[in-house]
Amino acid sequence: MVTKLLIGVAIGAILGGMLGSTRSCETGGCPLTATPLRGAIYGGFMGLMFALSFGMSAKEKGIVEKRRDNVLIEKEKVMSEKLLILNEENFESTVKEGITLVDFWAPWCGPCMNQLPILEVVADRVSGEEKVAKCNIDENAQLAAKYGIQSIPALLVFKNGEVTEQFVGVQQADTLVDAMAKVAGK
Repeated sequence: MVTKLLIGVAIGAILGGMLGSTRSCETGGCPLTATPLRGAIYGGFMGLMFALSFGMSAKEKGIVEKRRDNVLIEKEKVMSEKLLILNEENFESTVKEGITLVDFWAPWCGPCMNQLPILEVVADRVSGEEKVAKCNIDENAQLAAKYGIQSIPALLVFKNGEVTEQFVGVQQADTLVDAMAKVAGK
């Protein structure tokens, strides 16, 4: 990311300096063409803005591309080892005992990607008996339908297999930890 920013600033400064050297502005009020120095400064700023508009690459965001025969199948965020990955085979056995926070998400959902680091914080803050898990709705559509998931991210707190709390949208760590503690009776 830093390399992109530096390249953007450098290219912008060079182009701005070149425009400034044309001295086509007679009044001196034109930011890019008054002097080469002003052109370089404004060009560098414009290059920085241009570089920032591209954001981070998938690799920098921790996105893994799954390919088969060199065709992109799926992109997904690398999951933390602290988070359980749920599917139709292990869902019921995971939530049937104790307290479990389940995030229903999809890899194409931007807010879901923003929720991931927050869930890692929650997983660090809860006790060993409480679990934090994720369930991909694209791969587990029947589970999403069973629990009435219509918007994601959707976060459900289960106690002994029953939904006790439900949130839609990105939630802060304190909100989720407090909800789990409330359900646990702490």
